[in-house]
Amino acid sequence: LSPRTLAHHAKYLFLARFSSDKIRGESLWFADSDNVIARGSNLYLDDPNTFPLRKYLADYQFHVKFLHPVYDLFPSEPQRREWYSWLRSNFGMISIPRLININKATTPEFKFILRSCPPYYVLKLLMDNWSFFFPLQYPPTELAKDVGEMKVKCKDGITRPLNLTYLPLEKLIAKIPFANAVPFLDVEDPTNPDWERFRAFGVKTSDDLGFYIECLRSFRQIYLDN
Repeated sequence: LSPRTLAHHAKYLFLARFSSDKIRGESLWFADSDNVIARGSNLYLDDPNTFPLRKYLADYQFHVKFLHPVYDLFPSEPQRREWYSWLRSNFGMISIPRLININKATTPEFKFILRSCPPYYVLKLLMDNWSFFFPLQYPPTELAKDVGEMKVKCKDGITRPLNLTYLPLEKLIAKIPFANAVPFLDVEDPTNPDWERFRAFGVKTSDDLGFYIECLRSFRQIYLDN
């Protein structure tokens, strides 16, 4: 069957409001952007309104399967969103990166995104989709390590691994002897409680022993520079 025919099969089911309790997700085939048939759970949706996935995977050397563009069947934005939501809910398609595989190892495409995507976009991606990515609250060990090692910008302009940073909370800022005494993560609205979740990746939110060691290290550096 041609990609267009497969697309219209799916469109018919969508307009008839069939859901996964009436059809088996694995019983329907889709066409990917290379005109190869695939299961929905192996496909990505190219939805820039959710996350510009194709943009950030443009230089990825391995093949990632996207749903064929012939499935862009609805001109109105509200109906397109409903269509994409239906495909995600019933067939396992996704518009954001798959972080882990069936073995709970970090996927190659997300490792590539960690290396090549602006860090703040990765942090926002994780924050905005936390309940989807981590329904049990905590990321798997390998993923936590990989994200924690991502290089991020600190408020002093220096780039460091995420797991060496502190959230710039007022209670911490009030305790530093001078500006930039500790590596504060450069984020907007650090008082948003959702940032607290990033402790799972090593971001510190309290004045632990490491906090005061960083202060002493900064004092020492100032002494050496002078």
